[in-house]
Amino acid sequence: MELTAVLESLSYVHQENLSHLQVIIYSDSQYVVDMLSRRERLISSEYKTRQMKPVRNSDLVRHLMKFIESTNIQIQKIKSHQKIHNVESLHNREVDFLSRQKMRELNDR
Repeated sequence: MELTAVLESLSYVHQENLSHLQVIIYSDSQYVVDMLSRRERLISSEYKTRQMKPVRNSDLVRHLMKFIESTNIQIQKIKSHQKIHNVESLHNREVDFLSRQKMRELNDR
C-alpha cells in the first residue's frame, strides 16, 4: 500500500506537469525509504533478490523507478504514530486516520 500511495502521488505530479519541481516524499515505510538507495542494485539485478526471486511488488517497484528517472525525488523517513507536534508527524497521523477510516467504510459495505 505504501508503494501505491507514492505512485499515486507521483502520477499526480506528472499529470499536473509539476515534475520539474523537487518532490519530497515522507514515509514511515522503510521499504519505500530505501528505494532510492537500492535503485542501481535493483536495476542491475533485474529486480531480483539475492535468491533470484522477484523483489516484493516488483511491478510497482519498476513503475516507481521510472518515475524516479524523470522526477527530482527525495524520500525522507518519518517515524510512525508519533505524538510529536511537528508538521510531518501531524500529516503522518492524519494519513493513518484517513486510511483506517476508509478501510472501515469499505468493510461496512
